[in-house]
Amino acid sequence: MKRPLDVTLSSIYYAGFSVVLISILLWQIASGGIHEHWTDAVFPVAFCFVLAIIPGVVALGLWTLDGAARIGSIVFALLHLLVTLAFLSKLSGIHVLASARILLDCLLIAVMFRPEVRKAFPVQGEGIRLNLR
Repeated sequence: MKRPLDVTLSSIYYAGFSVVLISILLWQIASGGIHEHWTDAVFPVAFCFVLAIIPGVVALGLWTLDGAARIGSIVFALLHLLVTLAFLSKLSGIHVLASARILLDCLLIAVMFRPEVRKAFPVQGEGIRLNLR
Protein backbone atom coordinates (compact mmCIF):
# COMPACT_ATOMS: atom_id res chain seq x y z
CA MET A 1 0.00 0.00 0.00
CA LYS A 2 1.11 3.55 -0.64
CA ARG A 3 2.51 5.55 2.29
CA PRO A 4 0.19 8.45 3.29
CA LEU A 5 1.69 11.94 3.15
CA ASP A 6 1.23 12.54 6.88
CA VAL A 7 3.15 9.34 7.67
CA THR A 8 5.96 10.52 5.40
CA LEU A 9 6.04 13.90 7.15
CA SER A 10 5.98 12.20 10.57
CA SER A 11 8.88 9.99 9.52
CA ILE A 12 10.89 13.00 8.36
CA TYR A 13 10.11 14.79 11.63
CA TYR A 14 11.29 11.86 13.77
CA ALA A 15 14.46 11.50 11.68
CA GLY A 16 15.17 15.22 12.11
CA PHE A 17 14.52 14.94 15.85
CA SER A 18 17.09 12.14 16.09
CA VAL A 19 19.64 14.08 14.04
CA VAL A 20 19.26 17.13 16.30
CA LEU A 21 19.72 15.06 19.46
CA ILE A 22 22.82 13.31 18.10
CA SER A 23 24.22 16.64 16.87
CA ILE A 24 23.80 18.19 20.31
CA LEU A 25 25.58 15.24 21.93
CA LEU A 26 28.45 15.43 19.44
CA TRP A 27 28.69 19.19 19.94
CA GLN A 28 28.86 18.72 23.73
CA ILE A 29 31.65 16.18 23.33
CA ALA A 30 33.61 18.25 20.79
CA SER A 31 33.29 21.56 22.64
CA GLY A 32 34.41 20.18 25.97
CA GLY A 33 30.97 20.51 27.54
CA ILE A 34 31.51 17.27 29.46
CA HIS A 35 33.83 17.96 32.39
CA GLU A 36 33.96 14.50 33.98
CA HIS A 37 36.79 12.09 33.37
CA TRP A 38 36.14 10.04 30.24
CA THR A 39 35.81 6.79 32.24
CA ASP A 40 33.00 8.35 34.27
CA ALA A 41 31.26 9.83 31.22
CA VAL A 42 31.45 6.99 28.71
CA PHE A 43 28.40 5.03 29.90
CA PRO A 44 26.05 8.03 30.36
CA VAL A 45 27.08 9.39 26.96
CA ALA A 46 26.58 5.99 25.32
CA PHE A 47 23.16 5.75 26.97
CA CYS A 48 22.24 9.20 25.64
CA PHE A 49 23.30 8.13 22.14
CA VAL A 50 21.05 5.07 22.37
CA LEU A 51 18.16 7.28 23.47
CA ALA A 52 18.88 9.72 20.63
CA ILE A 53 18.73 6.90 18.07
CA ILE A 54 15.23 5.78 19.13
CA PRO A 55 13.38 8.48 17.11
CA GLY A 56 15.53 7.52 14.11
CA VAL A 57 14.46 3.90 14.44
CA VAL A 58 10.82 5.02 14.68
CA ALA A 59 11.34 7.15 11.55
CA LEU A 60 12.73 4.20 9.62
CA GLY A 61 9.83 2.03 10.75
CA LEU A 62 7.28 4.64 9.72
CA TRP A 63 9.00 4.97 6.35
CA THR A 64 8.74 1.21 5.77
CA LEU A 65 5.17 1.08 7.18
CA ASP A 66 6.04 -1.16 10.11
CA GLY A 67 3.11 -1.51 12.51
CA ALA A 68 5.35 -1.53 15.57
CA ALA A 69 6.78 1.85 14.52
CA ARG A 70 3.26 3.29 14.40
CA ILE A 71 2.73 2.18 18.01
CA GLY A 72 6.23 3.41 18.90
CA SER A 73 5.42 6.78 17.39
CA ILE A 74 2.30 7.07 19.52
CA VAL A 75 4.16 6.05 22.69
CA PHE A 76 7.09 8.39 21.97
CA ALA A 77 4.79 11.35 21.30
CA LEU A 78 2.75 10.59 24.41
CA LEU A 79 5.84 10.35 26.62
CA HIS A 80 7.25 13.57 25.19
CA LEU A 81 3.89 15.27 25.73
CA LEU A 82 3.89 14.23 29.40
CA VAL A 83 7.49 15.37 29.91
CA THR A 84 6.71 18.75 28.35
CA LEU A 85 3.62 19.14 30.53
CA ALA A 86 5.71 18.34 33.63
CA PHE A 87 8.29 20.91 32.50
CA LEU A 88 5.59 23.56 32.04
CA SER A 89 4.10 22.82 35.45
CA LYS A 90 7.35 23.98 37.07
CA LEU A 91 7.42 27.29 35.18
CA SER A 92 5.27 30.38 35.25
CA GLY A 93 4.11 32.30 32.22
CA ILE A 94 3.51 31.29 28.65
CA HIS A 95 6.21 29.39 26.79
CA VAL A 96 5.42 29.39 23.08
CA LEU A 97 7.96 26.75 22.05
CA ALA A 98 6.83 24.25 24.68
CA SER A 99 3.17 24.90 23.85
CA ALA A 100 3.89 24.36 20.15
CA ARG A 101 5.64 21.10 21.01
CA ILE A 102 2.55 19.93 22.93
CA LEU A 103 0.36 20.73 19.93
CA LEU A 104 2.76 18.88 17.63
CA ASP A 105 2.73 15.80 19.88
CA CYS A 106 -1.09 15.83 19.92
CA LEU A 107 -1.08 16.15 16.13
CA LEU A 108 1.31 13.20 15.75
CA ILE A 109 -0.88 11.04 17.98
CA ALA A 110 -4.02 12.05 16.06
CA VAL A 111 -2.33 11.31 12.71
CA MET A 112 -1.39 7.79 13.79
CA PHE A 113 -5.02 7.04 14.73
CA ARG A 114 -6.49 8.24 11.43
CA PRO A 115 -8.31 5.43 9.56
CA GLU A 116 -6.24 5.98 6.37
CA VAL A 117 -3.02 5.69 8.35
CA ARG A 118 -4.19 2.58 10.21
CA LYS A 119 -5.06 0.92 6.90
CA ALA A 120 -1.62 1.72 5.48
CA PHE A 121 0.10 -0.36 8.15
CA PRO A 122 -0.31 -4.10 7.54
CA VAL A 123 -1.67 -6.21 10.36
CA GLN A 124 0.44 -9.25 11.09
CA GLY A 125 -1.80 -11.88 12.62
CA GLU A 126 0.87 -14.52 12.99
CA GLY A 127 0.93 -16.07 16.41
CA ILE A 128 3.10 -18.54 18.22
CA ARG A 129 1.94 -22.10 17.71
CA LEU A 130 3.10 -25.02 19.77
CA ASN A 131 2.98 -28.45 18.16
CA LEU A 132 2.70 -30.72 21.16
CA ARG A 133 2.60 -34.16 19.52
